[in-house]
Amino acid sequence: MEHNRFEWATGTEGGKMYRDKINLYIDHINRDVLTKIRYMQLQRDYQTEEKVYVKSILNALHKYALEVYGEDSFGKDGGNRGTILLPGVLQARGSKNLCIVLLEMNGQPHSELTEISYLTQYGCISTDDTVMPETVRQFLEEMYGEGGYDYATSFEEYDTASEQNSPEEIRKVLEDFKNYTFLPCDPEEALNDICDYIEDEEIEQ
Repeated sequence: MEHNRFEWATGTEGGKMYRDKINLYIDHINRDVLTKIRYMQLQRDYQTEEKVYVKSILNALHKYALEVYGEDSFGKDGGNRGTILLPGVLQARGSKNLCIVLLEMNGQPHSELTEISYLTQYGCISTDDTVMPETVRQFLEEMYGEGGYDYATSFEEYDTASEQNSPEEIRKVLEDFKNYTFLPCDPEEALNDICDYIEDEEIEQ
């Protein structure tokens, strides 16, 4: 996986219509969000009180999900839609570090989390990436892996991790993220703002 793009391999669950919608959603966010984020700025913003940049990116991901899937996809009575990809927020229980994530959810009404992709200083990184550099793997483990995690999607009525049960820092982001507008940067500028793990590994050797 390129470190600033999200890739999707279509599965067999959910039917062709929803697989097509997931691919359309990924096309949208690759083109208009993931390739236009200042990732180092995002990583720094996780540590701020207001998290303005964090909320703006979550809002952009949320709006495209609504646009592609439609509001009817997220109701409690929506039935089993198969696999769906949703934006959300994750917090590590040990470090308390926060992260915007893309959550692959399988099934309604009992949603099962099957994959997580983290938006970090290294770009959009999936834990299922088999060719992930060791530097990035250690970063994810240290920042978000120890002690487990809590998460919530930006569509609370869909997720089994309800707003009431989510940690306070997640609730703070979810309660007003829709008030913040994402200002995309130039894709080349986004690339320049990614922590280059290849250079990092060369320095460590």
